[in-house]
Amino acid sequence: MDQRFFKVSGLVFLGWFLINTLMAVIRFGFADGSYLWFNNVELLLIGVALLLCHRGLLVALFGIALYTQGLWAVDNLWRALTHHELMGLTEFLYQPGLATPEFLLNHSHFFLLPMLVAALVSLKE
Repeated sequence: MDQRFFKVSGLVFLGWFLINTLMAVIRFGFADGSYLWFNNVELLLIGVALLLCHRGLLVALFGIALYTQGLWAVDNLWRALTHHELMGLTEFLYQPGLATPEFLLNHSHFFLLPMLVAALVSLKE
């Protein structure tokens, strides 16, 4: 994969961040701060790091994302497969009344880790 792929992916993650932020502000209001969830901030930072193809920043973000995004992904898969809570991190996704766009937007966790691994393997030091 060349740098163009990662730059476009960075733009996609930045767009995802903007849409996620806008939806949170519309739903909860600006003063609530719900748009500052760690995953949303990570979308922003990973988007910038991919856009810049900055390997050092990607390594740092991978260290954080492996823990946070990994736990979220395991919890979500467990909930989807067993219909029971494991850690309760994704319980909000399965509450009645959650809009489909919000449900889908909250699955960026499944894309962040594979993209970080691909970038770290492909980009030169």
